Amino acid sequence: MDQESADASSESMVLIVGVDHELQDPAARMISSGNLPEIEAHDKVRFRDFLRSLVRDRVASFIGEEYLPPMNTIAREVAAELGVRYERVDMPRDERECRGIPVNYSKDPQLRPERKAAYHREREEYMVARTEELAPDIGSRIVVCGLDHLAGLRELFSARCYAVESINVEELPEFDLGWLARRFWS
Repeated sequence: MDQESADASSESMVLIVGVDHELQDPAARMISSGNLPEIEAHDKVRFRDFLRSLVRDRVASFIGEEYLPPMNTIAREVAAELGVRYERVDMPRDERECRGIPVNYSKDPQLRPERKAAYHREREEYMVARTEELAPDIGSRIVVCGLDHLAGLRELFSARCYAVESINVEELPEFDLGWLARRFWS
């Protein structure tokens, strides 16, 4: 690929990183008599290193994140450390409320799968629009999101003519995410 082609493709690149939301929180929160808290801590260090590597390899200058509570995250810390712009791109709670999207809808057994999918889609459209609004002239962007949004965001960014890559962190062998299935939080 010649330099001009490489520059053109990097102008509209989006890398979507799908994770379990617990991996985004830098604090170790497991309570266990076994070694699960240690495994959690190691996976969070691996995720931090992995995200640093992605930012450097992709020459990303923007990290958007789907994470609702206004708290610190590993992605926010990595962005600050590397001097990369960081923004939360998820739909705020008050906006969700205005749109009639229930709190914790994705875990509500009363909601039909089609309704959950519609709520996801509405939030994903918001995340894409927010990313475009916050990073209009930024070449390579990384969006960190929950696994439920990985496919939807990939589809929406692709439809808007971005070069899109996606990574499901749970499928990477360097992570030992078994602790997620046995969580007992503080």
